Amino acid sequence: MLKETDNFIHAVELLPPRLRSRVSDYKHAEEIRIRTGRKVSIVLPDGEKRLSENALPSDINYILDSATKSSMHSSSESLKNGYITADGGNRIGLCGSAIIKNGVVSGLRNISSVCIRIAKEVYGISEPLIPELTDEHGPLSVLIISSPGGGKTTLLRDLTRAVSDRGYTVAIADERSEIAAMKDAYAQFDVGSTTDIMDSCPRSEAIAFMLRAMSPRVIVMDELYGEDDCNALISAIGCGASVFATAHASDKNDLLLRKSLVPLLQTGIFRKIVCIKKEKSGRSYQVESL
Repeated sequence: MLKETDNFIHAVELLPPRLRSRVSDYKHAEEIRIRTGRKVSIVLPDGEKRLSENALPSDINYILDSATKSSMHSSSESLKNGYITADGGNRIGLCGSAIIKNGVVSGLRNISSVCIRIAKEVYGISEPLIPELTDEHGPLSVLIISSPGGGKTTLLRDLTRAVSDRGYTVAIADERSEIAAMKDAYAQFDVGSTTDIMDSCPRSEAIAFMLRAMSPRVIVMDELYGEDDCNALISAIGCGASVFATAHASDKNDLLLRKSLVPLLQTGIFRKIVCIKKEKSGRSYQVESL
């Protein structure tokens, strides 16, 4: 299974040689940000480090070729959504000029910014939370929230592993290949011994498929954001499955301002919220009832 250092190495290997040697010393990096004409920056747990080098268009082209294995066409579906998922589950966010067809974004060109988010696997961070996230019947439905970059997916992955290893059948709807990081039919992250994964499939369709085919006790998905997600989760609860999911919100009050999620929250699907806070000493995890 991948460890944090493995993913850092994967991320560095995406870079052109002139930047690779400069970045390789920062083994605890959380993000590598490259903007055309601007200094390369590295986001670390205790702040941001800027290198002396300015990024060139050729640097971004090199990263895109590396991440897509010189086949941009194979990543066209994710590109139009502004990201690529690279080896190890590292996610590459993109900005540039949108290509619009029939009023819909169909792709990106002239890409000017790249953010390589380094996926992390941290064992055991969910264990202290398990008593509050389960009852006598098993896992409750849980929504994990934090500001962007707060560690939601890392906690979600470890909670998934912990519940699966306790014998509950888990199904992951991994649309962006970030939770399990499937490659050649193998999960590159440890997501548990009784976990099934539907990779690179729209989540609403993946959930419907797995409910029919795999009879999961828990459905897992990352980053709730739309009506389709909400409807799929309502179907999951109706079939007796609990749900683990994440959403961008700094706290419970901020979550309730997310208009697209309010109808879902009002159904009472989620019994518990875990709010992640980044502090100087590390991350803290606060469990609340919803």
